[in-house]
Amino acid sequence: MELLNKYRIKLCVSKLYGTISWCYFCKNHLIMRKVFLQVSVLLLSMLSFHTAHAQMTSPIALGLRATPDGGGFTGKFYLADNMAIEAQLNGGGVIIGNPSVTAVGLFEYHIALADPSWRIFFGGGFHFGTWDRYDDNNSQGIFGIDGIGGVEYVFKNIPLGLSADFKPAINFVSEVAFFPNNIVGASARFYLPMKGSKASHMPHHHAK
Repeated sequence: MELLNKYRIKLCVSKLYGTISWCYFCKNHLIMRKVFLQVSVLLLSMLSFHTAHAQMTSPIALGLRATPDGGGFTGKFYLADNMAIEAQLNGGGVIIGNPSVTAVGLFEYHIALADPSWRIFFGGGFHFGTWDRYDDNNSQGIFGIDGIGGVEYVFKNIPLGLSADFKPAINFVSEVAFFPNNIVGASARFYLPMKGSKASHMPHHHAK
């Protein structure tokens, strides 16, 4: 099992590297298909690895993230009570701005407040995808870094979490520039059932 898990991690990393390389060298709409395919495989691989390795003893939350200019999918995979990896697939510039499709990977640290249903979080990561920056129907591959900070409330009696976040980003490929899409978001996530107590869907169910 350990050897299989290591293989899955290497597979995810190799797929991620391949997609980033594709984004750098290609500047047309075919890249969008590549992004969606690779991110779907990546998320499924992460979910499969987490389930096999942790046997659902750490929370996994899947849901939707809405932004003023678009929205997309979000998934949080908790490594510990206070640490999580978040994956996003965002469509931006749909309502305002210039269209983009990006995949985002974030490492986040969570701090539970006096009521453990509330927590604040912050962290950073990277994004890659396509962006029609000049609105000329000529999407370019992009890659850059992201920061994130926000607050989340997880209901005690139902496995639902609601959060708001601020996620600024800067592109380094193909041009160094501020990336304005999908910055402010509101998310709703469903926490998958786990082994443990009645409130075991909560990341901080050990907190008092």
